Amino acid sequence: PDYAWAFAYRCRLYELMKYYKASLIDFDRTIALDETIFGDWRSERGLLLNYGGQYGETIVFCEKTLQENPGSTIALYCIAVAKASWKGLTVAKEAIEKARIALLSGLNTELRGDALYRLSGLAALEGNFQPALNYLQEAIPLNDEALELVEHDPAWLNWREEPHIQSLLTATTIKPS
Repeated sequence: PDYAWAFAYRCRLYELMKYYKASLIDFDRTIALDETIFGDWRSERGLLLNYGGQYGETIVFCEKTLQENPGSTIALYCIAVAKASWKGLTVAKEAIEKARIALLSGLNTELRGDALYRLSGLAALEGNFQPALNYLQEAIPLNDEALELVEHDPAWLNWREEPHIQSLLTATTIKPS
């Protein structure tokens, strides 16, 4: 009951299985025991809230995260995706642009792969498939989690079944039969 790593691993397993509520419970247990296990735990929690469709809570949580870390591109991205998924693109327009500007500034850093992945998500969210695919393909060799994220990220919800995306997913992952 007090081994943070056990909760952390189970959290990740639940996330992979798309059991986001259970994952979030174990995530919170992990953080209560040891805040250092997940690097930027606030951003990680924002992602989990988003994956689980808890958009209102995502926005509130990520806005608090931005008060502590105004440069958190993950928090900005989560807010944009949550607003668009919950309230629509028109309401999310400002948040999307704010996230895009922050992500573009990260293209020449060690976080290039993360920035490219999130730029792909913003493009997908807006229905701009070709730019989304281009960013994603550029992100894949730099961010080993990029394709895994596509399977969870609400920004890609309308595009996951697209043949180009399916071929990328099946080419790099083993699917159970």
